[in-house]
Amino acid sequence: MKTRAAVAFAPKQPLEIVELDLEGPKAGEVLVEIMAAGICHTDAYTLDGFDSEGICRDLPGFGQDRSASQGLINCERGRPTITLGRMPPPRGNFRRSCS
Repeated sequence: MKTRAAVAFAPKQPLEIVELDLEGPKAGEVLVEIMAAGICHTDAYTLDGFDSEGICRDLPGFGQDRSASQGLINCERGRPTITLGRMPPPRGNFRRSCS
């Protein structure tokens, strides 16, 4: 499926909105449609070029579950979701509340 993302290609440059290909959820994953997102202080520090690793670690956001892999409970289409992923997880954001 196609999705849009704000991507930082270089420090001290504006984020660019790009279209990306996104696979569906794999085992243990949930697809969340993000409706609102923020940039925390450490992300702003990285975007300004001060973090030597250049990795944004916290990804706060709000959205709704859109689909989940088999075997997950407490994850259903339309359920409100708050995301706070710690990077780098295997494939981006994840939610610990699903089991």
